Amino acid sequence: MTKRTGTPGADDILRKELANGMILLARENESSRTAAISAFIPGGDMTNPQGKEGLSGLMASLLTSGTGTRDDQAISSFLETIGASITFSSGMHGLSMRISCIAEDFDPVLSLAAEIVQDPTFPEAKFQQNRDQMTAALRYRAHDTGEMASLLFRKLYYGDHPYAVDGMGTVRTLAGLTRGDVETQFRSALRTAGTILAFSGGIPTERVLESVAAAFGSWNAAPTLSERTDPVAGAPSAAREHYEIPGMSQLNYVVGFAAPAILDPDYNALLLGNCVLGQFGMMGRIGNVVRDQNGLAYSISSALNPLPLGGTWLIQAGVNPDNFEKALALTLSEARRYLAEPVSAEELADVKSFQNGVLPLVLESNRGISSALLRIERCGLGLDYYREIGSKLAGIGAEEILDASRRYMELDRAVIASAGTLERGA
Repeated sequence: MTKRTGTPGADDILRKELANGMILLARENESSRTAAISAFIPGGDMTNPQGKEGLSGLMASLLTSGTGTRDDQAISSFLETIGASITFSSGMHGLSMRISCIAEDFDPVLSLAAEIVQDPTFPEAKFQQNRDQMTAALRYRAHDTGEMASLLFRKLYYGDHPYAVDGMGTVRTLAGLTRGDVETQFRSALRTAGTILAFSGGIPTERVLESVAAAFGSWNAAPTLSERTDPVAGAPSAAREHYEIPGMSQLNYVVGFAAPAILDPDYNALLLGNCVLGQFGMMGRIGNVVRDQNGLAYSISSALNPLPLGGTWLIQAGVNPDNFEKALALTLSEARRYLAEPVSAEELADVKSFQNGVLPLVLESNRGISSALLRIERCGLGLDYYREIGSKLAGIGAEEILDASRRYMELDRAVIASAGTLERGA
């Protein structure tokens, strides 16, 4: 394959599907002595049985606690000795696995990762410890105004769709989980076919393929649990709700709308529009007006969250509770101004330059490159996505941004969630 040090593309990315359905994307970084893998394993929070929310996250936290041949001490000692890491976490649709190591240690570290994925033991003592830690994290999160506003927004926006369910569970659901539940979830939820391993580092790609095939080629997990795949039924009707947390000095709010999928023709236009609205410079237009000019917010920004079954376009802010209504009103006013006329030529030029400048930063490390490769595979963007995105953005005009924004930012259907202290003396 062609070896390059610039932006990844089809001529220097190896993409292979193994016989067991795993997919490998690998790109050699000749100048690097390290290696990184970002991986996605199907079977995440959306496979949690009803009443056992938090199970997938607990399982993920326990994977490195022991295998059939090594306990957690042996695993951690091996990794610490060579300065490597293997971590797991659970998301809505699957587990995330991240591996980093020196290139010369890649094979033994990869073999350990394969052993962990195929033969974990979930020791009872570690099960109790991790469940207690997750329970403590939930209790702490209950006083985080930003987290609670986001959770409330999801419930309001997604209704009875699985996206509304909190993958971390509750104190009650965690208390009801057993080690047997974790073992059952491991056997029933994870799927080999569709697992994606994305590699970047100082190892030739053909050798990476050989190593991955040797380590994972015999893995054939076939789940019995499945997740709902029905898309979100469009934006809901307008809704507003507050979650009271006594004694807090900061209040957070979320204002949300529907957002398209990444492959939707409107997505790139909204990417630029969102940058104008709440990202470029010091949090875009809303940051300039709500925070800088009027001093009504500690922080405020906007973001696109294009989830596979139905994403959202969010404005999020942290404010003094006394300023909540004023800040919210000004936020909505600025959103109306954004929808009233096209962005200026100067703003459009700035955000296009900004997006082009961000890309090299994303791709400057093996971790960044492996994450980018994982993203293009999961989202179906194509191997040349990062080479082509600049020219695609360059061709987008201000009117196109305005039209797309008006299709999605329906202010009369805004979903507004807030969390913090509004009842003084509470």
